[in-house]
Amino acid sequence: MNRIYLCGKQEDICLTLRLKKALEHYGTVRYRGIASGNGHHCFLLEEGETWPDSYRERGILLLKNSFSSGKGTIPRKGWTAVLRSDHTAAIQALQGTGIPAVTCGSASRDSLSLSSWDFPQGAVSLLRGMASLEGETLEPGEIPVVMEGPCLREWMPLLCGVLLLCGVPYTRGYRL
Repeated sequence: MNRIYLCGKQEDICLTLRLKKALEHYGTVRYRGIASGNGHHCFLLEEGETWPDSYRERGILLLKNSFSSGKGTIPRKGWTAVLRSDHTAAIQALQGTGIPAVTCGSASRDSLSLSSWDFPQGAVSLLRGMASLEGETLEPGEIPVVMEGPCLREWMPLLCGVLLLCGVPYTRGYRL
């Protein structure tokens, strides 16, 4: 099961719901005790304003724009953060934690970048090799994206980053 913990304000629900909808194309999603979707993968979506409570768990930390502080027990081993590279509070909270980060933006150092946008299609570039949570090596390349509804431009790389880390194959593109 892929655990995805969204850090940010509870009322900042739009990205959470968009991620849930995207994940349902690739597997079963458990969110707030309800399971939906179908497919090969299993996803557990959780959310909170700070770091997850459990130090021993592993998964993906998706740092929403409303995330402001990494207070509490710092998760370390087994967690990977996905965040916008211009999210200063998230970058500061991650400093010194040892948590690897997948950054999304337009800088040359970012892991993922939006390369084209023409609703309902677009593309996200995987700019450097990275590994999924299961250790599969992911090579740089273009990820075609089909959007099933309005989607903020800055969300596309974040959503693709989560899918990549969960091991969802990207060669055929993603439906968001």
